[in-house]
Amino acid sequence: MRTLADVDQQISANFRARLFGVLDEDPAERVDAGLARMGIDRESLVGPNAGSGLPQLSEILHTLNEPSFAPGIALRFGLARRILDLGLVGYAALSCSDIGSALNVIFRYHALTSAEYDVHMLDEGDTMVFRQWIRPVHASRARVIGEEFATGFWQVVSELIPPSISMSGVRLEFDDSPPPYARLYAESMPCDITFGADRTSVAMPAAWRALPIQTADATVEQVCRAECDQLLAGLDPGHRITEDVRRLIVSVPSNRPQRLEDVARAMMMSTRTLERRLHTARTSFREIDLEVRMELATQYLELGSLTGQEISNVLGYSRPSAFFRAFKSWFGMTPSEFRAARRRATMRTARGATTRNHSFGTTEGWG
Repeated sequence: MRTLADVDQQISANFRARLFGVLDEDPAERVDAGLARMGIDRESLVGPNAGSGLPQLSEILHTLNEPSFAPGIALRFGLARRILDLGLVGYAALSCSDIGSALNVIFRYHALTSAEYDVHMLDEGDTMVFRQWIRPVHASRARVIGEEFATGFWQVVSELIPPSISMSGVRLEFDDSPPPYARLYAESMPCDITFGADRTSVAMPAAWRALPIQTADATVEQVCRAECDQLLAGLDPGHRITEDVRRLIVSVPSNRPQRLEDVARAMMMSTRTLERRLHTARTSFREIDLEVRMELATQYLELGSLTGQEISNVLGYSRPSAFFRAFKSWFGMTPSEFRAARRRATMRTARGATTRNHSFGTTEGWG
């Protein structure tokens, strides 16, 4: 049976091949200068045994995406990938009976292909929404990670959907301002695209879930999924319990914070057992609770209708000063500085929208 290291090596090798195919479109001296900033060269990334795992590839994309190196590289790289580049997960998806099942497979085993973000699926009547949540430790690479997520979804669906159905039914929303290469979005993914959204997400008509996949093979799907399940179980024994704790924390009003005892009771275990299992997962109840509070704090600050003291009260802090210290320790800036930065981003988005009106001639398909 394949190991997690085997899976990482296979996927990163596939991704490297796609990446260097895209990099051939850019001036070699600029690309090499970007790689040199990271202390690496092309030769070290070539070959089946190259020491470039998935985390390093993400960092390469982030560095090269700068205007002086290879702007738009993350977007172009994402659009160059194919389902089978995901290795075992890709084979499982292509073997599913319909698109809905294939997407469930890809997101169920997402942790085998990326550890930078989670995906939450929401059923909104006639629309299925897939919302991205980037782990705070990777927040500095949010644009690149968001582009990888959106283009990955676009490529999967475009490979699986019948040719008679237009991809214009997809909706893409990005929580960032338009980049200098914004035209590439519209040219590569002709659909409804919006910048400056609350959360990066992709959406498609719910009816597409039932569309059949021509390569369906129940036996292959079963075999691949069984192996993926074993790999996922060995990836992070504490992943599931930390996600369960997180869901329980956000399930109650934030001004009545969950206590360790409450969560342990809901999970039908003693507080000591829960603490021990979280310790095994290299985290703690306090760390998860703080992460949830900080995520909620950013949402309240982006809404702009609550003061810092009101947000402190909503989040259950006994004193505003305690909230301010926690926020600055987590994000490296005060709540007011964070809010000001978001306002500046919103203003850039508004200016970008005006520019699109002149540059593209029409805003049709851009939300």
